[in-house]
Amino acid sequence: MSHSSNTAVSRVESCQPSATRQSVRAFPAPEASGKSDLLRVNIARSMIGRSVDLLVDAKSIVHGVVRGVFTEAGRPKLVVGDTIYDPHQVLIVTPTTAY
Repeated sequence: MSHSSNTAVSRVESCQPSATRQSVRAFPAPEASGKSDLLRVNIARSMIGRSVDLLVDAKSIVHGVVRGVFTEAGRPKLVVGDTIYDPHQVLIVTPTTAY
């Protein structure tokens, strides 16, 4: 009986939001390089033209459309409006709706 209880606990632990959040963001660890840098840039480029919600600080979320991407020291940066953001600030990416 305790064995199946442990199995259920393991399944819950493997589905914790922090693990899901990491896989959704799909950004490799900042210290990685080479292919990981290319992956980061490609993920950032895939956001061009899409609506994003970005965490600016502990109490501020900005909504806008990604207008472009550039790299700074090999790391991608997103241009949203007239401001530059780090891709790690992205909370949500959605298709842009036409009005």
